[in-house]
Amino acid sequence: QADRPFDGRSRCWQGTRKMLKMVTTLFVVFPAQPGLVSSFLSPFAPPTRAPPWAPRVGGEVVRRRMSSDDSEVAEALRREAAKLREEADLLERSMAEERQAQLEGELAEFFEAADANRDGVVTFEELQSALRKRLVEDNENKRSAERLSAMLQGEALRGILQDLDANADGVLQRDEMISVDSFRERLEKNFRDKRVLDQKVTAKETVEKAVQERFAAFEAIANSTNVSTRAVAFLCFVLPLVDAIPVDLLTNAPPNPLSVAAVGAWVAYRNFPASGLVVFVILSAIASNAANPRLSRFAARHAIVLDFVAALVVPLAYRFAPPPFDAATALIFEAAVLACAVAALLGIDSDFIPGTGTLTKKFTDDYDDSVRSFIRASTTAELGAFVAEADDVLNQLNNTTTDEKGDDKDDEKKDR
Repeated sequence: QADRPFDGRSRCWQGTRKMLKMVTTLFVVFPAQPGLVSSFLSPFAPPTRAPPWAPRVGGEVVRRRMSSDDSEVAEALRREAAKLREEADLLERSMAEERQAQLEGELAEFFEAADANRDGVVTFEELQSALRKRLVEDNENKRSAERLSAMLQGEALRGILQDLDANADGVLQRDEMISVDSFRERLEKNFRDKRVLDQKVTAKETVEKAVQERFAAFEAIANSTNVSTRAVAFLCFVLPLVDAIPVDLLTNAPPNPLSVAAVGAWVAYRNFPASGLVVFVILSAIASNAANPRLSRFAARHAIVLDFVAALVVPLAYRFAPPPFDAATALIFEAAVLACAVAALLGIDSDFIPGTGTLTKKFTDDYDDSVRSFIRASTTAELGAFVAEADDVLNQLNNTTTDEKGDDKDDEKKDR
């Protein structure tokens, strides 16, 4: 009805007038009867739940105001609760004093039993003998007795004595002595810590042993110089040897069987589609395969470097250098490549060539170092699961408890 003018006769206004009349009737006509209003609004109020201790008659809650007698009862209950709290505190203090007195008595008894010569102090030998009597000979659990006997043989007990020796005189006085149970707890803790350390050392030694074995396998392959390796290394230098031969040098060479064979091979190589690219891909595959011997990898990488030199330096020198330096440059380069090929046949790296040989040696050494780093990282990752499993088993062993009077718990797990 937004488009209609307000005339006071709409349904909304009529409902509002009825509500105003009802409120006026409740609060103006009956001002002295507030119960009428509360009874009218009670259906809309949330239900209230009586507490469990409220008095009931026939299932109905009896609602009444607290009288003076009820206040006295509550005060009496509070006094009784305070009295019970005081008695509980007194009992707790008494039990603590009894425990302390019992502990003091046990310490005094153990100190007197350990002090064999009655000189007022306990030496390491006396302490070891007393603990052996209490923890090993009087122990009904044979397995626990054997383990504790081994603990008493080591240096763990001497370390505990040094920790307790406040004045550093090498012996224990009465105020420095602790109970037998405390000695046992410290011995077992030292035993567990030592076992954890030994397990970690064993895991590291296992990983390092596996790494060294793989290093040895890699070095055995890398240092191989058998006949096939030398042949592959020699053939790698064919690419720079062919690319460095100038055309004029071949065509102007005197006719003989060697020159004719060289010209035929050169023409066949040049006429083969993408011959240089194919040879380059093959050499790159040989140089980047860690499973190949170092000699063949070095020769392939050196051949690639020499081929770049043959493609850039030699043609420029042959074209622009005056005679006879043009032909001499090509011959010197060919002689260097032939020297590399002969070194490959002899199983020697051609790192004696200035520039290219030194650069190739650096590339090959860096590649070998990266391979060794990869071997170490991959071996550590592979054995990481073994190390983690060993740590989990060791933690389970450390968390298992031993019953002093019965058998060890989780014997099967400990044996495994």
